[in-house]
Amino acid sequence: MPNQTLPGWQQNLDQALALRPDHLSLYLLDVHEGTPLADQIRSGLRPQPDDDLAGEMYQLMIDKVCAAGYDHYEISNFSLPGFASRHNTKYWSGAPYYGFGCSAHSYDGERRRWANERDTAKYVRLIEGEESPVGERTELNEEDTRSESIFLGLRLMSGLDLEKYRMRFGSDLRDEYSAEAGSTKRCRID
Repeated sequence: MPNQTLPGWQQNLDQALALRPDHLSLYLLDVHEGTPLADQIRSGLRPQPDDDLAGEMYQLMIDKVCAAGYDHYEISNFSLPGFASRHNTKYWSGAPYYGFGCSAHSYDGERRRWANERDTAKYVRLIEGEESPVGERTELNEEDTRSESIFLGLRLMSGLDLEKYRMRFGSDLRDEYSAEAGSTKRCRID
């Protein structure tokens, strides 16, 4: 939050942990171009987020939440044992999911994504007219699918399942990226 301090963040964490929820999703602020916040930062109405402070807050978050007995199973998600989000894990593992309702998103688990109309009034008109509410379709190519598999798998603390990747794409990820990883023995993907 604008002007948030490390002690203030610690107080927020302490209050959240005192409630002892089964699950916590704690995301860092991501300023997207074209949003009111990005415009406010550019015009000087709001301060630019401090990356160093965000890093300190992230480390404090990990330390406190894990010390309270939560499993850190994804970059921004923590749960008490047995309460990891099955819903979100589907997104990160590339499983198919189907969304119903205004602005809902779906994925067939292979190459196709689609999203329903975002405008509520238009969505309702389409449904009442017995028309498809799908407003956006995306066909992923092989490179997109591979890239998503990698970056989503790396969000998980369990990491990327190299055998699953090999079975899905017919190649070894370590061989594909050996040049980028360098020839040093210190750099490994496993």
